[in-house]
Amino acid sequence: MSLLSIRVIAAIVIVVALAVQARRAAGRLRRRAFATGAVAFGLFGVGNLLGLLGADGWLIYLPTIAGLVALAASLATLISAYRAGEFAPQIERAREIVGDERRKQDEAARARETRK
Repeated sequence: MSLLSIRVIAAIVIVVALAVQARRAAGRLRRRAFATGAVAFGLFGVGNLLGLLGADGWLIYLPTIAGLVALAASLATLISAYRAGEFAPQIERAREIVGDERRKQDEAARARETRK
């Protein structure tokens, strides 16, 4: 199995994962970001598939450059979703987890110091 065929398979897996994530995403901007990411990786896969089929030059570069543009758009949309507050529940949950972990570490440190 050649490197290009592995790249095509990896791109397909990533496209499917991002498409599923786009369907499950809560906010409009998050859905758009994941869908655009799926399109980007689909374009990467097309570029690799064209290389696997023997194409060369601009025919390979065109979908790859379009994929990079789509990936940049996806990241920009993801940042917009963050700024719009679409990640607020996840951020709050992460803060709770970090706070719990800090409390556990503090308690463990105090327990070690009382044993000394």
